[in-house]
Amino acid sequence: MLEESRPVNLNLQLDWRKKLNESIQKGFNFNTNWNSVVQKHLDPIFEKFSIQTILEIGSFEGQSACYFSKKITNGEIHCLDTWKGDEDLREKKMDFNIIERNFDKNIKLANEINPSVNFLKYKNESYKQLSQFIAQGKENFFDLIYIDGAHDSQNVLFAAVTSFKLVKEGGIIVFDDYLWENKDKNIINSPKFAIDSFVNIFSNKIYVIRHFLYQLYVVKISN
Repeated sequence: MLEESRPVNLNLQLDWRKKLNESIQKGFNFNTNWNSVVQKHLDPIFEKFSIQTILEIGSFEGQSACYFSKKITNGEIHCLDTWKGDEDLREKKMDFNIIERNFDKNIKLANEINPSVNFLKYKNESYKQLSQFIAQGKENFFDLIYIDGAHDSQNVLFAAVTSFKLVKEGGIIVFDDYLWENKDKNIINSPKFAIDSFVNIFSNKIYVIRHFLYQLYVVKISN
C-alpha cells in the first residue's frame, strides 16, 4: 500500500520556472508548472499498477499527457478539454488559442519521442464526452483516469461518477487539486465537497490510497 506522504504547501515556496526547466525536455512549450510539481507523487502509481489506457479530463498544454507518455511503454492517452478554461482561468486572461496550440505541439513531440503511445484529442465539454464514452460502450475501459478539469463541485461530481463507470475494476482514478479552494471559499465552487461525496457514496466499491494529500487516489475494487 502506498503510504501517506507529508502534506505539502502548494502555494509553492519555490522558483517554479526553474523547476519547470528541470522537469521537461528541450522542445516542449509549457508556460505553467502545475503538473510537474505532483509528478513525483504519481511515479509510484505507475510502478504499482499496470497502466496502458489513460483518460485525462482537463489537458491544458499537455504537460500531464506528456508525463504519462514517458511512464508507459505503449498504449493510449485520451485527452479531453474544451480549451476555453473555467472561470478561474478566464479571470487570469489566458489566451486559450495559444494554450491549445501549445498542447498540439507538445503532444506531437511526445508522440515522436514515444510513437508506441497513441494520443486521442477530444475538444468537448466533459459531461458530453464522458456521456458519449459510456454510450460507445467504454465502461470498464480505462486503466487510469486523471480528473483535472473544471473545479466546481457539480462538474467534479459528474466526472467522478462517470469515471467510475469508465475505469476498469482494479483501475485507478486520480483527483487533482483535492484541497484547492476557490477564492470565494464557497465549497460548492471547489472540488473537495464533490470528491468527498463521491468517496462516501461509493465507499463499498472503492479503496482510497493514503498518499499525497493534495491529490486523492481511488482504486475501483468492484462494479
